[in-house]
Amino acid sequence: MKTITTGWNFFRVARLLLGIAALVQAIMLREWPLALAGMFIAGMALFNTGCGIGGCAPRTNYHNVQQTEIKEIEYEELDAKK
Repeated sequence: MKTITTGWNFFRVARLLLGIAALVQAIMLREWPLALAGMFIAGMALFNTGCGIGGCAPRTNYHNVQQTEIKEIEYEELDAKK
């Protein structure tokens, strides 16, 4: 319940209004796939979720990263006249 009542900003309100508008329009036109999309968008705004349960942030698991040596890169000059 705390997630629903806190953390509101402009974009969250805009998502909620967009979801409600899509839901109302879908009910008026009897377009049920649009109603599902409207419920999904409004639900994302209500529960403050994004792409999934973990959100869109990449995992930062630095414990499995091994230190590697930095090697010097060797370059070879190519001649275009050959």
